[in-house]
Amino acid sequence: FKDVTKLKIEATPDAAGGESKPTKEPLTFRLEKKGGANVLTVAGVTPKPGPKKEETPENAEMAAKMQAQAMAMMKVMMQGLKMSSTVEVDGRLVKSSSPHVAGSRVTLLRIDFDEIAADEASFKRFASAGDDPKSMDASALKGIKGLQVSSEPEVVIEFTK
Repeated sequence: FKDVTKLKIEATPDAAGGESKPTKEPLTFRLEKKGGANVLTVAGVTPKPGPKKEETPENAEMAAKMQAQAMAMMKVMMQGLKMSSTVEVDGRLVKSSSPHVAGSRVTLLRIDFDEIAADEASFKRFASAGDDPKSMDASALKGIKGLQVSSEPEVVIEFTK
């Protein structure tokens, strides 16, 4: 592509029936010159927390049983799953607002499901953060081994050629 600002990337496609519904906020890119550097801003990085589900005492026990069954199924279905979303700049990375930097590469999202599932407490936190990646609570995901996600809605990357 010749112009990164024209890109709009659906970070989490909807798998329902193979149809892809556009998200309200795809990843978008802004590129500006600042002195001798280029500044790339990636917007729409962090999921927006969705509405909290209200739990009543009557269905709490049933929900706990269903969650345990769902978690067991999830461990089997997602075994070996690894996903990542990164931006690699053509040049020397000067600084980034993201803490997930390696060389000229900035990680927006990285999931290693086996690492997450290996620690029961982390796995429960991951599972309870929500079932829709578009509305997961990013702050609840902090510190989970096997998961890197920005807690800011935009990631700013400054680089030089």
